[in-house]
Amino acid sequence: MNNLVHSDVLALTTNIFYIKEMEKAIDKVQPSVLLLLSDEWETRPEYEKIFSKVPIVYRQYRYNSYKNPINQHILPTGHHCWDSIPGLKPELKPKKYSWSFIGNNKGNRKKNLNKLDTIKPNFHGTTKPEQNSEILSSSVFIFCPKGNYNVDSSRPYVASMYGAIPFLLCTDEKWNELYPYFDIEPPWLHTDNIDSMIETMKRLLQEPKKIKRLQNDVKEWFINIKKKIKDNVDKTILEN
Repeated sequence: MNNLVHSDVLALTTNIFYIKEMEKAIDKVQPSVLLLLSDEWETRPEYEKIFSKVPIVYRQYRYNSYKNPINQHILPTGHHCWDSIPGLKPELKPKKYSWSFIGNNKGNRKKNLNKLDTIKPNFHGTTKPEQNSEILSSSVFIFCPKGNYNVDSSRPYVASMYGAIPFLLCTDEKWNELYPYFDIEPPWLHTDNIDSMIETMKRLLQEPKKIKRLQNDVKEWFINIKKKIKDNVDKTILEN
């Protein structure tokens, strides 16, 4: 904090800095754009107080319980750091898995994964990071349950990056609280019922043209959302 200098963009995380520290940082840096990282647990509405100090804020996560100021934009959580370098191009990779899930089968996941296991071939389980690109780029769908608390996790972004179709297990209420507020709403699939997910997967797997269209929509969204955010940041800097 002692080494801060003027900058057009300032990134801060609520996991490290309290609001008073952030206020001091903004006053010193005078940024046009604030990137506010983390707030996964819906416990830090007070950080919105600093939004009036900058022209535009890109924050992770969104909650209807907050005030959500007009200059707020939602920053996608994004893919995990160990998945940041894709392997083979997705369009050149054969899809040997109907669906996959990388992670632990904690909580309700075990029951849901057992049901999804009726759709074969598939992959679900823990991996080493170097295995992920092979599995993800070889999958048609990626099963995306909620993270520790929030429906937004790294999984749908990693899936999008590798040319797979994210399928989120979440309610319409949770979807509508967050994803329509992105600069571009993602074209991912979602349902709050595992049986409905299974039925939809089975139906779409019999319709290769629809699968291809969904894959293209996801791939284009992943490219366009990054460009849109960059354009908004650049425009704000030029105007201020």
